[in-house]
Amino acid sequence: MPQQPRDEALAPQTVAAINELYRRTDELYHEVARRAGFADCAFEILYSLMMRDGLTQKQLCGTSYSTKQTVSSSIKRLREGGLVETRGEGRERTVHLTRAGKTAVREKIRPVYEAECAAVEVFTPAKQKRLIAETARYLESLSAQLDALEL
Repeated sequence: MPQQPRDEALAPQTVAAINELYRRTDELYHEVARRAGFADCAFEILYSLMMRDGLTQKQLCGTSYSTKQTVSSSIKRLREGGLVETRGEGRERTVHLTRAGKTAVREKIRPVYEAECAAVEVFTPAKQKRLIAETARYLESLSAQLDALEL
């Protein structure tokens, strides 16, 4: 597929707008985590466990976009707070919600997920699919461009 011609005047504005949207998104989630009483990583861990209980630390690093050290310390704090427990040994150890964790998820995490669902419902199903496809296309292109840099 041939590349579209570049509009040199529009590209910098588009990059700035995308960067601002990502920054605002980060701020929204940081604020909602704070309001729920959690650090960002702890919130992401609970969100991930809401979607699929019993994840490994490595899987939680991937879903929270956090380092192993950050996830480990967040799990420790969540465990000390009685919200999660670990099962198994070594790399097979998985993290699970406790009864208190399930309550916290129901009261503080699930409403965020429901708000996300309501927010995308302002788009028709076709536009939702297009939003996903275009965002994925942008990220694939950006990844290729950044991989090609010789830094």
